[in-house]
Amino acid sequence: MADITGLLPTWLANAAIPAGAVMSFFWKGDDAIGPGLKNWLTRKITGQNSSDETEVSTIDPLRHVFDVVYGTRPNGLPSFLRVTLISTLAFLVFLLWLLDFEYWGLELTLYATWIVVLIPINALFDYVSVTKALFIMRRIGNVGGGKTLMFLVLDFLCTFLIIMVYAIVVESMGISMLRGMHWGIPFLATTFLTFLLTLLYVLAVRVLSGLKLRSGISWALPVETLPVRSIGIMAGFLVFLISLVLRVFSA
Repeated sequence: MADITGLLPTWLANAAIPAGAVMSFFWKGDDAIGPGLKNWLTRKITGQNSSDETEVSTIDPLRHVFDVVYGTRPNGLPSFLRVTLISTLAFLVFLLWLLDFEYWGLELTLYATWIVVLIPINALFDYVSVTKALFIMRRIGNVGGGKTLMFLVLDFLCTFLIIMVYAIVVESMGISMLRGMHWGIPFLATTFLTFLLTLLYVLAVRVLSGLKLRSGISWALPVETLPVRSIGIMAGFLVFLISLVLRVFSA
């Protein structure tokens, strides 16, 4: 970590790394959606959608992105390994976001045994959470309107139930997730990853739509050719700003 902190101030690196992680999640997302959804999303961002296009929801393109990232059938070993990899990386990003660089390695050293034990357990519950999210997205596919809000509410409530079972299982093993708060909370946060990514995605779409972007900004946000990537860039920028604000108020 010394090479990173040597190039960037700690506060800047702590904000830039989670922002970059969010951007990377959506970077190739345009490959997951067809030209129809891509055109619809571009018109949505630029404010060109007509009032008769209500059959498509903001969340529909995201479902295809999740399908490609996590696997369209989250019921086999390849999907589980994908979730495990993403979950572990997300844990490290959340931990890094909570800690300064100088305490990051110390935290991993102090709780190394519990962290190694919890990684496969955490991956299992995250796998359940991802499967639940994809199931909800598919089940509400035929709902007329309000699909995005419906998904966020259902996904949050179901994830909260999963977290409760998760905490009970871990506590029965004699591990207090909140006693080692700096490493316990990131594990729990990864189970909320689909909810957090969806929330950032929706907020980014709202911001981009509010800006009424046209081709003049295409050099920075290629909304006409790569709308999902543009949303990811904006979502990462929002994470960056939120991280900086929280750093200021927690200082």
